[in-house]
Amino acid sequence: METPEAVVAAFQDAWNAHDMTALEGLFRDRADFVNVHGLWWRDRETIAQRHRAAHAGPYARSVLEGQLRSLEALAPDLALAQVDWRLQVPVPESNAPGAAAGKKVGKKIAGGDSPRPQAENQAASQQTPEPKTRLSRSIMTLLLQRGDEGWRIRAAQNTEKSWR
Repeated sequence: METPEAVVAAFQDAWNAHDMTALEGLFRDRADFVNVHGLWWRDRETIAQRHRAAHAGPYARSVLEGQLRSLEALAPDLALAQVDWRLQVPVPESNAPGAAAGKKVGKKIAGGDSPRPQAENQAASQQTPEPKTRLSRSIMTLLLQRGDEGWRIRAAQNTEKSWR
């Protein structure tokens, strides 16, 4: 990468494309990553492996949006960045609060005592509901280092600010 800013943008792009090979390429061979749960991964291969597992599971359809809050040159080939992240994670309907496992219940008509007629239930079930999402906000500190291959991440610490 040509600039530290380009690394931050490429991180977001790789995440949203769920391209963990591209994400892996943003890190130096010797890299450290501490995730929001405090797990410390100590090399590029492990960082990529753990992100691949997450993107094959709960983060498979997640969307990440970032804003670079600060960037400081510590030396000609070393920079420190802080990025505010906003992560949206779709929640499968079966995991949504109040979801009844495998139960279909007719919805009562306002003022009536009987469930919706069968045709109305079918029409309602054909509508695509808005997917439920959980939102996480975090701040990531990145230590970026310039080498022969350009700017890469040497260390990252992601700290969750809120989750709802």
